[in-house]
Amino acid sequence: MQTYICLLRSINVAGTNIIKMAALKLFWENLGYTNVTTYIQSGNIIFTSATKPDEAALEKLIEEKFATKNASVIIKTPAELANIIVENPYQHSQDFDVKKMYVCYFQNQPTTVNIDKLNALDFGTDTFTINNNVMYIYYGESAGKSKLTNKVIEKHLNIATTARNWNTTNKLMLLAE
Repeated sequence: MQTYICLLRSINVAGTNIIKMAALKLFWENLGYTNVTTYIQSGNIIFTSATKPDEAALEKLIEEKFATKNASVIIKTPAELANIIVENPYQHSQDFDVKKMYVCYFQNQPTTVNIDKLNALDFGTDTFTINNNVMYIYYGESAGKSKLTNKVIEKHLNIATTARNWNTTNKLMLLAE
């Protein structure tokens, strides 16, 4: 059995696609997954399975069960998440502030052309690096004041993404271990 971390996009954000985590946990268990744990209300699920679930199939099942719209499923293994954490290019900066650090997870690899389009935009003091099918974002002030939003990222990269702050990323890794 392999442990997986599922990151749901567009769940319990701004009053849309509301799913109680207890209902999501039960749903996951009813699909046959084991050792199911959820973490905070934004759609983080840690579970075990003999095989990696099909993300598109899960999206369809979630949409049918919970009447969601535009919810996306992104699945990572603990090894992938550990690699993402280790390769964060900002965490060893002298002035690193955990509250300004986010990871934007990609469902698919963006094209070089689309990455270039995003790189051409000016986000002021916000910086980002794309690596390992994720975008490391270090906000100059705060995520709430930034123009570098998930909506902008998805529009320019033309892929589904979901972001988690650095504390959540690390907590998911701990839970998956």
